[in-house]
Amino acid sequence: MKNLLWISLMLGETEEAVSSLMKPFDILWISHGTSTPFMKELYTRCR
Repeated sequence: MKNLLWISLMLGETEEAVSSLMKPFDILWISHGTSTPFMKELYTRCR
């Protein structure tokens, strides 16, 4: 997935690249909650 994201960014498709990265994050947010240790760690690593 990182390679696809990088290619999208290099081709100037920033909005699509960010959107494709945020979809899995949104699903995890819903399924694991916003204040669990897992989500807090994931959020800090993605920033």
